Amino acid sequence: MDERLSQSFAKTAADLRMFVEQNCPLPNPESGFSLFLRSLNVDDRTGNAPLPPWPSDTNFKYPQTLACFGFLLAIDPEYQQRLHSEWPTACESVLSRDLFPIDRQSFTFRPIEVLGIAYGIKRLAGPASPLHATFLATVRNCLTKANDDVKSRWLYRFAEMLLDDTPCEMPRLSDDSLTLDVAATVKWLAMQQSVVAPIDPDLVLAVEDKILKDVAIGKFEFQNAADATILLSSLEHSIERRLRSRLNETSIVPATNRDALRLIERLCRNFPLFARQLQKRRKDVKQTGTTERLPRSTIEMVDEYDVQDAFHAILRLFFDDVRAEPWTPSYAGNQNRIDFVLPDHKIAIEVKHTGSRLTQRHVADQLIIDSRYYRHETDYTHLICFVYDPELRLKNAVALEKDLASEDHDFSVSVVVCPQGK
Repeated sequence: MDERLSQSFAKTAADLRMFVEQNCPLPNPESGFSLFLRSLNVDDRTGNAPLPPWPSDTNFKYPQTLACFGFLLAIDPEYQQRLHSEWPTACESVLSRDLFPIDRQSFTFRPIEVLGIAYGIKRLAGPASPLHATFLATVRNCLTKANDDVKSRWLYRFAEMLLDDTPCEMPRLSDDSLTLDVAATVKWLAMQQSVVAPIDPDLVLAVEDKILKDVAIGKFEFQNAADATILLSSLEHSIERRLRSRLNETSIVPATNRDALRLIERLCRNFPLFARQLQKRRKDVKQTGTTERLPRSTIEMVDEYDVQDAFHAILRLFFDDVRAEPWTPSYAGNQNRIDFVLPDHKIAIEVKHTGSRLTQRHVADQLIIDSRYYRHETDYTHLICFVYDPELRLKNAVALEKDLASEDHDFSVSVVVCPQGK
């Protein structure tokens, strides 16, 4: 990383940290959230500091104080034990009000408060309690009745997963909705270990790019300690990840699904070179009664099984978890096909070898059937169809690749035919 850029990031982090330390009065919910975020950062010098005392003149009449106390309980479950019996009762009282008024003057329209109360309920109310069930239903209603901006919806969804202990699909992000505050929020949620949000690694890279780019050009502002702390945590973690990536950039293991797809497609394209090289074995096998030396034995790509065995071995060089998965497509009669799957990347790989009976039409029909199977009958999100055509039997390989390739929001198909004739 450029030294000048590193100095700029360091100054921004210092400014954010100073702002946070000077703007954390209790019982402000943003202050409680900020203290909670900083407690998760083992490198933050305030992370192990004792929590500030709860203001003696503060009760739980308002959801703001409930949320702030909830964040403090998430840091220390023993915090202010004398108030533990009061908090659930006050929470029930708040939930008895109109939660989604027309004027939007309710905590349900303030996602930080929703999250703080969720943490408090997680600590003080069991999952079988009526309070837990009521608030979980309230959080789910927030997704349809409260704020519809991206940042709010991500925080609502995270609160739901916190209470339900079940992964949920995160709201979709469009390019125009990826503002800095959204990027910082998504990055922070991806960092959480207590609740694992199902966030695509490629999206994490995109939000890191957004954070680093906007901070580098000074395109950021924050309204309160919560916003500043989210940005600070996300910025520091993004920088750390990028530096670690630089140190490990010689690694051949793909880091994201996109990297894995590109690598596999490249392996498919280069497979004919691999197969050709295997035939050029060293001639040092002695023949009885003659001085002639023969080449060492090798594997020949005679049929689909040979190609599968060879490609399986190649995949093992780059991926730790490669599984051979049998299934029986309709066109195969009673014979099983063996495809390869990479569970870590949600990728399925189909290998075919063209022969005298496998025309371009047959290949296309089979690939259509296979793609339907993987789309509808499995949880894989990518299918790569590798067609090895050493004798150039397919008349229009480029058209086959283009016609059968597809991509939508939850499944993609890519086809690689090689080698290709003119």
